[in-house]
Amino acid sequence: MALLQPGDLQAVSRLHGAALLDRDPVYARATEHVLSVLSSGQAIEAPALSDQPEQPDAVRALLFREQSSRALEALSLVWEGAEHVFRRDPSTYGVTGLERVPAGAPTPLARSYASLARALGLLRTPLFQRRSAGPVTISLALLSPPAVILSGDVRQDSPELRFHLGAMLAAATPQYALLFGSPESQGRAVLRGLAFAFSPPRPNASSAGSVLNLAEVLWESIPARLQRRLRELCEDPDALDYDLALSAAKLAVRRAGFFGSGDLGVSLRQVAAEEGYELDTGEQNMRTFVRDNPTARNLYSLALGAEYAHTRFQFGRGGSR
Repeated sequence: MALLQPGDLQAVSRLHGAALLDRDPVYARATEHVLSVLSSGQAIEAPALSDQPEQPDAVRALLFREQSSRALEALSLVWEGAEHVFRRDPSTYGVTGLERVPAGAPTPLARSYASLARALGLLRTPLFQRRSAGPVTISLALLSPPAVILSGDVRQDSPELRFHLGAMLAAATPQYALLFGSPESQGRAVLRGLAFAFSPPRPNASSAGSVLNLAEVLWESIPARLQRRLRELCEDPDALDYDLALSAAKLAVRRAGFFGSGDLGVSLRQVAAEEGYELDTGEQNMRTFVRDNPTARNLYSLALGAEYAHTRFQFGRGGSR
């Protein structure tokens, strides 16, 4: 009922009570977290990521398996087979090896990065920090492998930092890298180029010369072993829709951001800010957002899942409740 009626305080309260009666303290803690967000807007704190068992395969399956699509798999194969076409030099982004953040450094940023990268199985994804005045921003760089670039100064860890850092680490994976690391025009061109290169011939199909040139480059660059699968994925060109692919990718990285932050309230407020939704601290407003916004509803459903609870809410070493 809590899933069928998103934001229903009574249903979540009963689910929490059922978890207690089942003597499942981990699930009870996770549902209590959701209950606190819906009732007061302020969540009880999730256990530290560093205290959770390392099971990156299970975490990535939990976060991403429902967000797969033909377009995203095709983009993953493009990056695997034709990375050199899109790869940039670090100087393009104003970074060198000196700006790379070591996972073992004793700083709040390094500790957040290390715990997130371990949890998501992305320790090979580099993080660079450009120290500058002004607010902290996080973006994706198409290096080899794709890297996260943080601009600004991080003085302390926070759920907000972990949300955005976790989301961008997820964005660095092959299926999402071209969507988040390229301008929209290039992302659309890649998908149109794939359709011309690997879809069955279509009568009256036309496109700009630049797209045809990109299609030729992709055809020549991608190894034959990957082309076979690309022809299967591109059999229906309509499935290579940029807007649908970007929507699925945004949802996937926000799920990763939520997992990293461990705070449903913070995650919902970040989503609301990104989508221009006026979300105040009132409990009724939070419940309405969960009910009416598809992304908020998805994160809410994830937060109430037993699988999520047992991968994110295990108690810290020596802790119990």
